[in-house]
Order: sequence, then structure tokens, then C-alpha cells
Amino acid sequence: MVVQGPEKGLAEIGCSSDRGGLITSGGGFSASNPMPTWQVAAVDAYFNRVTGTDKEPFRGFNRHGRAYPDVSALGHNYVVAIAGNFTAVSGTSASSPVFAGIISVSLPL
Repeated sequence: MVVQGPEKGLAEIGCSSDRGGLITSGGGFSASNPMPTWQVAAVDAYFNRVTGTDKEPFRGFNRHGRAYPDVSALGHNYVVAIAGNFTAVSGTSASSPVFAGIISVSLPL
């Protein structure tokens, strides 16, 4: 999942255009893969918190399918140099290399 917020000193949220993001991001539940046991407690806690509120998801999804995404990374307003010029980039193209870098420095040599 691509997130935004911390780059502006705000709380982390899913990246969305209505909150100033240039892209949108999402998650959900798989229609074909069952939920692994290690996700059950987190998903149950989520639904206990949002059921009956305006944050409750729309119906029509597989509530017992694998919850995704499994990871998230900031994906809004990374400043990069391209051909000597600095520009801000957003999206999976920005967050995927960051996540890969985090994993690579976490692996033993």
C-alpha cells in the first residue's frame, strides 16, 4: 500500500487524491486466497473498531479472504534527481524501491 502523511508531519493514511495525494492506494480482501491465521487477530480488531461507523467498508467483499497489502511504504513526494534536475515523484514507483532498500539493508551479509 502506498501511504502519505508523514512527509508533511501528519499521521499516516492510505494515499488518496482527496487528501492531496497525486495517486490513490487501497487494500482489501482476496476473493480467492483464504486468510492466513496470522492475520485473523489484526483483521478482527479492525472490524471491531470500524463496524457501525462511517469507516466500515462497503459490503460485497470476502471478509474471510487474505487481507492485503502485507506491507506499506510512504509513496508521496519523494524528491529524486533525473538528468541533473530535482523533481517530486509519487506512487508505487517511488515506494517499491524504498521498501526493497529497507529489506536489502536488513539482510545479513
